[in-house]
This record gives sequence, structure tokens and C-alpha cells, in this order.
Amino acid sequence: MFNDDEICCHHPDDCRPDHGRDVWPRILHSSMLIRRRAGSARYMNALHEMCGRNAWVLFYLNKQEKAGRAIYQKDIEQSLSMTRSGVSKLIKNMEDNNIIERRAVEGDARLKQIILTDGGRQLSELAAHEKENMEADICAGFSDEELEQFVSYLDRLIANISACGYSGKGGENRNGCD
Repeated sequence: MFNDDEICCHHPDDCRPDHGRDVWPRILHSSMLIRRRAGSARYMNALHEMCGRNAWVLFYLNKQEKAGRAIYQKDIEQSLSMTRSGVSKLIKNMEDNNIIERRAVEGDARLKQIILTDGGRQLSELAAHEKENMEADICAGFSDEELEQFVSYLDRLIANISACGYSGKGGENRNGCD
């Protein structure tokens, strides 16, 4: 596993082969810069202290709650391509930090609905504001058409990786893609 400073490129041109389409270093480089940008925000730092690196779960919970949907652990696992054990640890951490609470579902004591606390909602709103600022920084200089095309490319990239069995759950290649 690389840390941010071990990634081969400090500038995309440093890793460009002759054909000029070496995508992987650009993905690593942009990922590193986005993580650094996210880590520089005050609210995101507070969120990381409380939720670890999976602060996106809080955004997901807030979005689903606003849509009136009940959320369970399995929903988080499936929607965010996380393992059951990883989500369990994250939920426990968020519960210990009074960000979420788990409530038994009537008729099935084993099933627990995950609900944001008032503090979790407040933290999520502050972090959402910072996320909007970060996205504005990232998207500066792109037209709406370019952003729409870029998002479609990202969706295709995610689909390609997922089709090879790289779901984020253990990292193994389950479908034999090279």
C-alpha cells in the first residue's frame, strides 16, 4: 500500500508514457490531492476524528434520511461497497461518538435501523457544506457539459472495475479480469 508521498508522480507529465494515456498515475495523483483537500477542512477533520476515514457513510445516512428511507447495515454495505465487518466497526464508532443510534425494528429484534442523532445531523450539515466547497474547487474551470461527460466516464470506470470483481470488499479479483 502506498502512502501519499510514495505515489510515483508529483505531476501527471512525470509518468506519461509515449502514448500519453497512462491513466493510473493520474487517478492516484488526483485521489491523493482530493484526500489532502478533504483533510484540510475543519469540519472534515472533526468528522474524521469521529467517523474515521469513512465519513461518506454520514453523507449517505443524511441523504437517505432526508429522502425518508429507513437504513440498515446491509444498505450501507451494498451502497458503499464496504465489508460487513468494516461497516460494523464504523457503526460502533459512530454510535460511541453519539453520531448515530441503532433502533430495534418492530417485529424483528435482530434488525436494527440506523438513525442519525441530532449531533450527527448537525455534523453532517456542516460537513456537507464543506463537501460542496470542495466540489466547487475540484470542478472549477469545467463547463456543465464537461462535468456531465466526466461523471459518465467515472461511472464507466467504476462499472469496469466492479465487473472484474473489485468491489472494495477484500480487493480480490473474482471474475478473472486482467
